[in-house]
Amino acid sequence: MHIFFLLMAFVLICADSLAKYFAYVYLKPVSSIQLPIRFLNLTYVENRGAAFGILQNQKFFFFLVTALALIVTLYYFFSLPYSKLNNIIKFCLVLIFSGTIGNFLDRIFRGYVVDFLEFTFIDFPVFNLADVYLTVGCVLISIILLKAKN
Repeated sequence: MHIFFLLMAFVLICADSLAKYFAYVYLKPVSSIQLPIRFLNLTYVENRGAAFGILQNQKFFFFLVTALALIVTLYYFFSLPYSKLNNIIKFCLVLIFSGTIGNFLDRIFRGYVVDFLEFTFIDFPVFNLADVYLTVGCVLISIILLKAKN
């Protein structure tokens, strides 16, 4: 079963890296592309901070937080015994792991994170697939934990 999750993480990380590569190659020169879908634009942004652009240029801090996040995520992933609920939690941990690695690779190789997805119907920071993985994984785990408390 771990092989399946490992393959899933690999695919998610590759999808994020490929999307960022295309954003870098095709979006950077034009800055932004308005999509036919009215609520989403493709807009190139180099994010040298954390979520929403906070903590600009704090590389050591990001490496430290990333290492800690990866250790905690992997610890819980491998310590959970097999069960249907735990497999759902492991899926969430794979999302968190993949998002963390995706943005970490950008920080290592580019010195910043490439963001390119922009909602046009609200004032919201530009984000990327890794951010989506992280957000969905964290929200789902939160829901599962809140339901488990009841």
